[in-house]
Amino acid sequence: MRFYAITVWGGGEARIKYQIETLAKALKLEDKFGKILLVNRTQERTLRGKDVTVDYMVFSGYMFVQMEMTPETCEMVRTVPGVMGFMGNPPYPALTSEEVEGLLDRMFEEETHKWAVWKLEIMCSTVKTQ
Repeated sequence: MRFYAITVWGGGEARIKYQIETLAKALKLEDKFGKILLVNRTQERTLRGKDVTVDYMVFSGYMFVQMEMTPETCEMVRTVPGVMGFMGNPPYPALTSEEVEGLLDRMFEEETHKWAVWKLEIMCSTVKTQ
């Protein structure tokens, strides 16, 4: 399985992730999907005298989906409400696991040096039930 970048409506990433997971289970395609990555960062702030934690999407409007690219899985992902499409032109270019890990490592490194207050998290989920 390889990683593919998809563009989605900004602000709806968590909902779209849930829809992809449930649709894959309903269509019995969960064996063709791996992880769905949403890159998120958390900032602790004081608002109105209270300490609160605020989550921000680092790549708002983008998700990384690990999947086997078949006509069925491609069409399933593209028809989920809120998904605008895959990055690139058909055949859609895939990112390797090493490229995704390298991208996230660089992002962590830059953000921790640039913004010491920010904590970075990756919200990963696996479509397969464990």
